[in-house]
Amino acid sequence: MEEKKHVVVRIADELGYNAQELFNEVRDACFKGKQVADSRVFAFLAQCEKTGLDPLSGEIAYMEQGGTWRAVIMSDGWARIASRHPDCAGYNTECIWENGKLVGARCTLHRHRWTHPLIHYEYMEFCQRNTPPWKQNPARMIQHKARNQAIRNAFGIGRVCDLDEWENIAENVEPEKKQTEKSREEKVINPSGQFKSDIFLAIEAAQSVSDLDKIYHAVEAEKETVPQDDYHAIAQRWMEKKVMLDNGGSIEHGQI
Repeated sequence: MEEKKHVVVRIADELGYNAQELFNEVRDACFKGKQVADSRVFAFLAQCEKTGLDPLSGEIAYMEQGGTWRAVIMSDGWARIASRHPDCAGYNTECIWENGKLVGARCTLHRHRWTHPLIHYEYMEFCQRNTPPWKQNPARMIQHKARNQAIRNAFGIGRVCDLDEWENIAENVEPEKKQTEKSREEKVINPSGQFKSDIFLAIEAAQSVSDLDKIYHAVEAEKETVPQDDYHAIAQRWMEKKVMLDNGGSIEHGQI
């Protein structure tokens, strides 16, 4: 806890805030009224300190989707990381055109003491999304993708993403969440008595250990959809048949 408090103090000193005032301001401004634990605010501030970004300037945000939180660096934040890094010797980003068609972008980033620059490529085929920014400014967007990834790779920026990446994650999480909820709604509980009756008939017809094993696996596969009382009744009947078969010979291990 002391280390968490120290993070707040260090950032507050750098920005000219009182530590408690900064903590409260970040909670209000960056989490937009969401009820979050103090530990969540501390985690965000730790990312701010790690990247050297100001949590109140719009350079970095902390976003949640489907219970997952991630530090999201905005366009100005990536530029600030590069400009403030002591080893950054500049970068250049340009579009790649083929037969008059925009196909991608590359960013060439130089670091002091490096004999060769880092060159990172991004391609429209893999990055372009059906969103207003990509439709209106595709060249700008693909250049930002190349620049952001070059800065990430050159300076080891981890556990963060850019805004476009986050929006893409959110788009994929939401349909998955809806599909999961739909599947739960569509999962119909076996009508009380019907499944039990069918299994009882199968148990009575079982002539061998192998038959009982098959019944066991069939019941376990449907366990979540079987009413609890029916499940216990099936287990009791299964054990009775097991005992009967035991009296007539050996039986492989198996139990509901």
